[in-house]
Amino acid sequence: MALRDFFLYSYLSENAYLKPLSLKRSQLMHKDDYGDVKIEPWFDEVERFAQDHSFDVNYYIKANTTSELRNRYVVYGAHLNFHYENDKFSTLYSDIDSVLDAFIEDENSTTTDDLSLITDPYEYERAIAEVISNLGAEARATQGSGDQGADVIATYADVNYIIQCKLYSKPVGNKAVQEVAAAKQFYEGDYAMVVTNSSFTKSARMLAEKLDVLLLHHSQIEQIFGEGSTDSVTVNSNESCSYEAVMGALSSPETERLKKHTSEFLSIFEPTVSENMFVFDVGDCSSFVACFASHDDDVFRTYIDYLFKLTDGLSYDEKILFTLNDVESDTSRYAEHLGIRLFTDEKILDYLHELIAIHVNEE
Repeated sequence: MALRDFFLYSYLSENAYLKPLSLKRSQLMHKDDYGDVKIEPWFDEVERFAQDHSFDVNYYIKANTTSELRNRYVVYGAHLNFHYENDKFSTLYSDIDSVLDAFIEDENSTTTDDLSLITDPYEYERAIAEVISNLGAEARATQGSGDQGADVIATYADVNYIIQCKLYSKPVGNKAVQEVAAAKQFYEGDYAMVVTNSSFTKSARMLAEKLDVLLLHHSQIEQIFGEGSTDSVTVNSNESCSYEAVMGALSSPETERLKKHTSEFLSIFEPTVSENMFVFDVGDCSSFVACFASHDDDVFRTYIDYLFKLTDGLSYDEKILFTLNDVESDTSRYAEHLGIRLFTDEKILDYLHELIAIHVNEE
């Protein structure tokens, strides 16, 4: 790495730009249907970044070097000033691209953790293709209309995977399962799967089982394309305690009763309601509340994991779980660690009365 590149790398690292830039490059540089790498969108993006940050880069270089070093810096035998000139953004963005090569080599580019940072559905598709490629498969995002329901097509160990990607703030339903099953037939794939940042509805799970479609949270990708196989994947890696047990608890009389009372109390906030979940605003505070009752601690923990994956990356100020059963202290701490507050019995009423009091005062 050239000396000026070293200072550029340090600037990008200290300002936490390296990871988002590498992710953006992986998203914008992709292969088209003919296998050609499309680089123009990335060059446009990095040129814009260079224009926006050239002053700060030059200031950083000046602050961390001596005038003698800046004035005697030699690159490729030619005398150059250490600074990037305003009319030479192409030099800066070319150096940024070179610096990212070193960073990506160290970081192994996009990981499944990075996927939770994405908010654009098309970027999500490209990033999933990148993650799968990093795991040793050949993968490309279809990126266009006429894809017949396939967002990513991957080949791993001579097995073809047809993948639909869903960046959702709610559970994924039947339509995605139907579309990817049809795409599998169209592309003559071996496996069809839906990958999401969210979860799946009960009917989607039932249909997927019928149509032999794999349903994955994006954190499970490595179970397929890493050291695992399709046989090792469940709908949710933390649901080994039994999906049926969780669904049974969701439809239990206790959960239904809790949901009914919660709905009555929260009605003044006009919440958005989905099954046993409520989303509403109180003043400037956005809240997510779920109702769930189970006396089986393993089942209860599984549902906590589900809520975490469902709401991870979503901008709720409060994530709350109401329950009627006693909760073990370890489970309570576990939920708190995941950013989910647990309320039981009287504490539920106290919380609801507090919300109503805030609402009345604001009125």
